[in-house]
Amino acid sequence: TWSMSVGLETTARVDFNRNAMADLRSPVEGIVREVLVDLGQSVGLGDPLFTLESAQVGDLQARQQGVRGLVAAARANLRRQEALRAGDIASQRQVEVARQELTAAEAEQRSITQSLRISGAEISGAAPNARAGRFTVDAPIAGSVIRRPALLGTFAGASDALATIADTSVMWALLDVPEWDAAGVHLGQKVEVRVDGVPGRTFTGALTWIAADVDPRTRSVTARAEVDNP
Repeated sequence: TWSMSVGLETTARVDFNRNAMADLRSPVEGIVREVLVDLGQSVGLGDPLFTLESAQVGDLQARQQGVRGLVAAARANLRRQEALRAGDIASQRQVEVARQELTAAEAEQRSITQSLRISGAEISGAAPNARAGRFTVDAPIAGSVIRRPALLGTFAGASDALATIADTSVMWALLDVPEWDAAGVHLGQKVEVRVDGVPGRTFTGALTWIAADVDPRTRSVTARAEVDNP
């Protein structure tokens, strides 16, 4: 049972804090090559959890190498045209064309680099021993792995969850407040939680949300309290 400071007692459900949960998915389609985390394991922000291999990432890495050469050549050509222009050999138009070519090559390089960063792939050249097409999926928050459907060798796309991480330091208590008592609850109200599985102990929290409607089946209003979970 769950007792509130106004003396109202009601049942409730304990749930994860949905504002401190992360559903991990691969930013690009790929095959799971390494599983670096186990179910129930605690992880920190930025910890690598999965290694995937993607043909799309491999193509981007190959294009990045080619564009690097184009940028270097365009930059050298611009310097040459500027030197020729200073000697009154090249025209201003030739200098502008060379500058435009360099600008276009640099823009393509930035686009490829950004795509690789979004995927989590290593930038080519930064990790000489990294295999082409491989990238990592890192933990976006610190917490515990509460679900991990991904398996070694499975295909992962945008609709396929790899794992779910939840910060369990604060939990939600979803209270079922009878309709006729709903007017007596308010945001910030103290909530005392007693859990059957932890006899003799009371956990405290406060109401952070109250539903605006009544459940037509149960004739109750759902209220949410955030409760510390030591």
